[in-house]
Amino acid sequence: EFIFRYVDPKAKKVRKPVLDEHGTPIIIDWQYAMGELSRKNGIDVEEELTKARERLHVQFAERETQLAEEQQVVEKRMEQEREQYEREIKSLRDAAVNGTAKDYQAVLMKEEEQAKTQATLAKFKSRAAQGQARAQWVRAAMRASKDDSFELDVRLCRQQMANMQPRLVEANRIATLHGRKIRYSF
Repeated sequence: EFIFRYVDPKAKKVRKPVLDEHGTPIIIDWQYAMGELSRKNGIDVEEELTKARERLHVQFAERETQLAEEQQVVEKRMEQEREQYEREIKSLRDAAVNGTAKDYQAVLMKEEEQAKTQATLAKFKSRAAQGQARAQWVRAAMRASKDDSFELDVRLCRQQMANMQPRLVEANRIATLHGRKIRYSF
């Protein structure tokens, strides 16, 4: 893990500023050197992290769409049941107008049953709305904590990769020197 540099004491020390393609000076430090070494060896940490973030966002979007689809199916089914109850009540009313007191009692029972169903439906909707609000809050909190922990993991990963990069380069050089057809990478 040592880097040796030979400095000729008789050579003139002329420092030229290192410039990028836009002409701005580049600060060369350990992080810059490791990034340059990574790019030269075909390893781009930032690109890998961007890909991981994109995969997470895609998975999250897929789960959101699944939840929305399930909710639409439930709401559609509840609407169909409501329409069915209303049709039955209408047919019973028509029969009660033309029929006997027995038909009228059946209408009243159906209306009472529909009222109970409507009350249950209203409770379900309020619980669903509460659950949705809580789920959104939990998702936001989880996303924030996951982003924080993800950023911490990213920093640790970068540090570990920076520590391992010279070893990988040396291992690849040794493998090439000995004619091995193997390439080590992250």
